[in-house]
Amino acid sequence: STKTDLGSSVRRPAMAKFYKIWIVALAAVWLSADSAQAFLCMCSPNSCVLIHPNTDFFANAESFCSAFRTEAHDISIIKLMDTTLSSNAFQKFPNMTALEIFQGQLESFSSDTFSGAEKLLKLLIRGNNLSSLEDYSFKGADNLRDLMISSNPLNKISENAFANLKNLEILILAHGE
Repeated sequence: STKTDLGSSVRRPAMAKFYKIWIVALAAVWLSADSAQAFLCMCSPNSCVLIHPNTDFFANAESFCSAFRTEAHDISIIKLMDTTLSSNAFQKFPNMTALEIFQGQLESFSSDTFSGAEKLLKLLIRGNNLSSLEDYSFKGADNLRDLMISSNPLNKISENAFANLKNLEILILAHGE
């Protein structure tokens, strides 16, 4: 009985790794297609990968993502097609605890982008065009613990940009190319 339990605990991480590889591979195939207008949402019970989303996508996420969307904790956005994230952008992902935004056109947030994202603990923004953080940029994500912004042309940070982030433990700001 102990061997069986050990065996299944060993297989679960391997299976999770397999699914992550599958999702990354599928994302790479999708990104290599020359289809800048199309977007894709792939969700499992724990995560969603959004490829080429825009403002219309976030307003109607339930039309494009499976029912798993409401349970997903980890959200990855690849190649955001808009320069700003609208108010309540993540309202359709109520259990989101980790958000990654990679290689898109993001330049700014609206003042209420993270409204309803009170469960968000980790945010990574990498390879976008984010140039400034205004006062209370992360309003609504008040429980954020880890914030990493890298490979963005960030050149202005307002005095109160992080004022509402009372639980912030890790802040990494790295310009890099």
